[in-house]
Amino acid sequence: MIEDNELGASGWLPTDRATLNIEGHENAFVLGDTTNLPISKAGSTAHYEAEVLGENIAAQ
Repeated sequence: MIEDNELGASGWLPTDRATLNIEGHENAFVLGDTTNLPISKAGSTAHYEAEVLGENIAAQ
């Protein structure tokens, strides 16, 4: 999906800050050091993003 849609050409995936969806893809998510969000790329960031992502998936 990523290559077919030329996502991540800059090295990062375009990420909706509120939902952690890949922008323009309702059922595809991204977290950690693959996001284009201006935040730390440390493992602890992915840990906290995982909590948000889990809640967002459960809410669907």
